[in-house]
Amino acid sequence: MRQPFKFREQWLDVSREELEVFLRDYPRQLDARPPLGRKANYREWLDPALGAWPDSAIAKAWKRGASSGWQIRQPIPTQER
Repeated sequence: MRQPFKFREQWLDVSREELEVFLRDYPRQLDARPPLGRKANYREWLDPALGAWPDSAIAKAWKRGASSGWQIRQPIPTQER
């Protein structure tokens, strides 16, 4: 028998300013992948307290040509320990 789909997280589109405020006010230390010192067209911010990737991804940003996008994961998962 087929199992139901696991609940999939939702990603909320935000402005660059909203993403910066979110990252600044986030309560724990975040890891950026790739690191902020490297030039990248796609970047994710991970909260190691939430487990391994992709479960720990809480924000992402990308650029393709003249288009840019910023997203925040909703709802933010809580640490299950």
